Amino acid sequence: MNAEKSILSEQDKREFCALMLGQYGLQIDTNNELLPVFYLAYKSARIGEEMSLKSRENLQQIMADFEKNTASKISKLKMQQYHFSNPKVAFWFAFGKYGLIVITLCSLLFSGWLYTRMAEKKEKDIEQIYFLLEKSPIQEKKLNDTITTRMITLFPAKDLESAVAGKNYIYVQSCNCIEIPLLYQKTNGLK
Repeated sequence: MNAEKSILSEQDKREFCALMLGQYGLQIDTNNELLPVFYLAYKSARIGEEMSLKSRENLQQIMADFEKNTASKISKLKMQQYHFSNPKVAFWFAFGKYGLIVITLCSLLFSGWLYTRMAEKKEKDIEQIYFLLEKSPIQEKKLNDTITTRMITLFPAKDLESAVAGKNYIYVQSCNCIEIPLLYQKTNGLK
């Protein structure tokens, strides 16, 4: 009983019982031994409710401040809206705005790629020709006492199909000249 008296005074018990009856319609006897437990539960619930209300108010304040700041920043941005009668008009509008830049950029990129590819192909062909010339039978011959020359010995071939690059030549009577195949490469789609 001493524990009960230290938690609730008679005045607190009466006020609590009146509150329960008035607000919630619960009639509790002031001598009920569970009254201190009910009182503590009620008080802790009220404390939690008050904290919840404060948290809700704080959250609402934070949201209001955020909306004000965001609205002011958005209002500073200039938004232009365009309305078009059909998609074709919209396309030509966008093309006029960005098309020249895009076409120029694409043209420059394509030209650079094409130039690089051609340079690589030319370099590769020259390397293959040098390789064939280096692998061909080369002989040193003296023209006189002071001049020496290097010569590639080539042998006649019946036609271009039987010629080996760097080893054979083909005599062409129409021009009274010889043709020396230096490089053979496959061409796609051509026969």
